[in-house]
Amino acid sequence: MRALKTIWAAARRLKGQWRVMAALAAIYAALLATLFFFVAVTEATAWQILLTLCFAALAPILFFLLQAMMVNYARGETRAASLLRRSFTDSCKLALASVPLALAVMLALYFLNKLQPAAHIWTPQTTPLESSYGQPPDNGPTASLRWMFVAWTTARFLLCYVALPLVAVQLWSAVAREGLLPAIKRARHHLARAFAPDAVLTYAVGLLLFGFVPYVLIFMHTPAARQSVEFGLFIARLLLVFVFTLYGWTLTLDALAGAAAVGAGALATPATTATNAEAATS
Repeated sequence: MRALKTIWAAARRLKGQWRVMAALAAIYAALLATLFFFVAVTEATAWQILLTLCFAALAPILFFLLQAMMVNYARGETRAASLLRRSFTDSCKLALASVPLALAVMLALYFLNKLQPAAHIWTPQTTPLESSYGQPPDNGPTASLRWMFVAWTTARFLLCYVALPLVAVQLWSAVAREGLLPAIKRARHHLARAFAPDAVLTYAVGLLLFGFVPYVLIFMHTPAARQSVEFGLFIARLLLVFVFTLYGWTLTLDALAGAAAVGAGALATPATTATNAEAATS
């Protein structure tokens, strides 16, 4: 229930910030265009290779700039010009803080791939009699192998699409609030806050907006009598996917980063009170 209230409060705060949303939409559109041209440009000539390298370098810059803008908005910056100016410097800090996190995820995926059984074990060979009369019932070794495959796939999904975003948001918020080195020194505290029940529930609600709904819209089939109408419906679905991913991730990051800032402020309150008391005494 608290997760829904947090998302709702973030949505109400974002309601009148059309300048901020316009700036976020422009950066997000530029990021999508960069990724599209990176894939679309073929590497045949020297100029095309140079363009591919430029797009490859520009994509992470735009990505971290977008995340820095969202984090700074969650911290209370609502002026688009100031948001862009501050986010240009903070995006470099976010990128540096993300390097050890990305290395840790890559190392975890490497060990998962090493520990996973070989691919041919997942699909046991069938005899000609089984091919003619159907597969045997799902029991015994075959069923256990399929459940093992589901378990390994679930582990990868939780690592890449749940654990990584939760930790990244908490780390980015701390870097923007405290600085790069202080945030890294308190990495254990931020890791604990990332997997707090409220943070996980808030992320789960946001995942429905920026993950599940766009997935349904992309793969939803909308047959039409004319090809032009079907193409128009496809363009409309793409626009809805753009809106839901941007708006949903902005709300989720706003709720998570805002909660992290409140928690950090609550932790800092005793020290601040002691400092003020000492100053008053002197």
